[in-house]
Amino acid sequence: MSRYVTIDPDEWSLCVQVANARQVSSIKSKGRDSLNKKNGWLEEFTPHIIGCVGELAVAKALGVSWTGSVDTFRSVPDLEGGVQVRHRSNPSWDLIVRHNDKDHETFILSRGMPPGAVEVVGWISGKEAKNPEWLEDHGGYGRPAYFVPTWALKEIK
Repeated sequence: MSRYVTIDPDEWSLCVQVANARQVSSIKSKGRDSLNKKNGWLEEFTPHIIGCVGELAVAKALGVSWTGSVDTFRSVPDLEGGVQVRHRSNPSWDLIVRHNDKDHETFILSRGMPPGAVEVVGWISGKEAKNPEWLEDHGGYGRPAYFVPTWALKEIK
């Protein structure tokens, strides 16, 4: 059974601030300036906002604190206890797990965007998520990933 979490205006502001810090760090570490590309800043900034919303919503649903960390991508889980959050802005999309994601970590799917409620759908281990039947290359980018259907996720307790 899903849980629904509301992100209030102050929390939304915090998500945007953290996303901005992550975007600036990303630009610096890649040695390029996306501001010089047509819509580059917006196109690269939006995924950071989406990720922050999911992390905060799941933290609220689990009753744990969200640090809003910057420069910890892939080196530290999104939340304590080895929890990785995969947030989808579209409320019908599945959870994504990639080949290089850690088998022992827990992956939680959240969906939706403020001002509406954010749905915290369920969880699965990285190992369980890597089911060959769920391997897809949506969009034909040459980067297949495991798209875990909602029915395969375990309930958040």
